[in-house]
Amino acid sequence: MRTPGTAELLDIWDVGQPLPPARRALLLLSAAYPERDDIASWPLGYINRQLIVLRQRLFGHALVCLADCPACEEVVEIEMPMDALLNANEMADATHRIRSEGCDVRFHLPTAHDLLLATEGTTPGCLLARTIDSACRDGVDVAPAELGEATLAAVEQAIERADPLAHIAFAMTCPACGHEWSTDLHIIDVLWAEIGACARRVLSEVGRLAQAFGWRESDILAMSSTRRNHYLEWLET
Repeated sequence: MRTPGTAELLDIWDVGQPLPPARRALLLLSAAYPERDDIASWPLGYINRQLIVLRQRLFGHALVCLADCPACEEVVEIEMPMDALLNANEMADATHRIRSEGCDVRFHLPTAHDLLLATEGTTPGCLLARTIDSACRDGVDVAPAELGEATLAAVEQAIERADPLAHIAFAMTCPACGHEWSTDLHIIDVLWAEIGACARRVLSEVGRLAQAFGWRESDILAMSSTRRNHYLEWLET
């Protein structure tokens, strides 16, 4: 994995602003893995894992999140155990099989491509159904739409076991009232918000330096952050 520089992150942020989270994730990982053309086919959990690694390279290992208690609305702070998440799974096996309700089902872990087809395709539909490659009962093929609820639930549970980072959730406890609940962590949303905050700060710095010295944006961004800060401090004197 390579770490995009400041100018590259600004370009990614600019292009990704109108895009949904899945496409923002692919933008970031394409910059981190420019030699790979198969990122959209990675399991969602592995995509989340690589986004966590990229986030650590860009902003460090600590990730503190805030959540409102559903019971008393107290703001609860939690530090997410990011290193523990990275140990949760590497690239999981893509193809799996189960037997449920007398039916043999072959399925693959949901990918970014599946997610985009389910939400943006010409025939949007259930993400889970798109993961089912084949199903057979007594030698007769069964369409995904004809599978029973118990079989679909078994497939979903098997996916959760095989790819735990596809859906990241944390147990929360309110220190004020003791209420317990679960909250989801969407790492692409967290990372995108941090990139956005960084982009706005850098653009503000670029604007001040360009106005003061007439420098081009590309020249200012080519400077190290330390050097830019020295010029900004000089402007304050």
